Amino acid sequence: MRYLNIIRFMWLVFCLGFLASTHASAQESALPKFEILSVDFADKIEGVNGVSWKTKDASKWKGAMVLVRATLPRDIALWNADFSLAYLREGAEDRALSLGVTAPSSSNDNQSIWLVGEYVKTSVKKGTLYFRLLFALENEVTDISLLYKQPVVKSYSISRK
Repeated sequence: MRYLNIIRFMWLVFCLGFLASTHASAQESALPKFEILSVDFADKIEGVNGVSWKTKDASKWKGAMVLVRATLPRDIALWNADFSLAYLREGAEDRALSLGVTAPSSSNDNQSIWLVGEYVKTSVKKGTLYFRLLFALENEVTDISLLYKQPVVKSYSISRK
């Protein structure tokens, strides 16, 4: 219990540091670059935010923990909902939405502090950082592609009558 409280406190301090950063203007067009370094699997993930994920049928599904290196041209907010995996299942293209993310860090050796949830967000500074993303993935999948948000319409004003 004490260990969990220490982790929660460390995560809070970490998040507050990143939230203090400013966001770059929307006019900057440089996109972050992402690279998959490795994929590990788990049946259950406990988030420090009190949310957890567990596979319903381990014989069919696993939690794919994708280790990512990100090169960020500016300070940005990383939203969990902005990431998905593309893959082939039974010859057809399919998608998996990101279910969780670890706290970003400057090294890839400590990727165990999870935030689980569809709308989790963390603000990060320009530079190179590492984090893991969690996806529910069928066991037979052998090839994946990481997808990141890309606007297809810059802006559309909504009027309410």
